[in-house]
Amino acid sequence: MVCVLVTDAACKTQVEFHSNRVSSVKAGIPVGQGLPCVFTAGNSKWKGLTWGMMPLLGGALCACTYHFYYNSSDLDFLVAVQASLTWIGNATCAAAAYRIYKSSEQEGAA
Repeated sequence: MVCVLVTDAACKTQVEFHSNRVSSVKAGIPVGQGLPCVFTAGNSKWKGLTWGMMPLLGGALCACTYHFYYNSSDLDFLVAVQASLTWIGNATCAAAAYRIYKSSEQEGAA
C-alpha cells in the first residue's frame, strides 16, 4: 500500500485517478482469470462467478470516470452508480460463490 501526502487539490485528484485506474485493472484481472477455471475445473458454476464480477468492474470504471474529470459536480450521480454496482457485485459474487460451494459439496458426496 502506498501512502501519499498531497496538498494540491488537482494533484490529489490525479493520485485518486491513478489509484482507481489500478483498481480497475485489479478488478478486470480476476474476471479474465475466472473464465479459464470453467474449462479446467470442469465446473460450469465458475462461469457465474465471472459474470458476478462484472458489476464490480463497472463500479471501478465509474470511479475512474469521476476522478478523471476532477470530481466534477456534474458527475456526482456516478458516486451513487458506483455504490449500487458495488452492492450488486458483492451480492452476485456471494451468490456465485455459494453455488460453487454447493456444487463442490455435491461432487464430494457423489
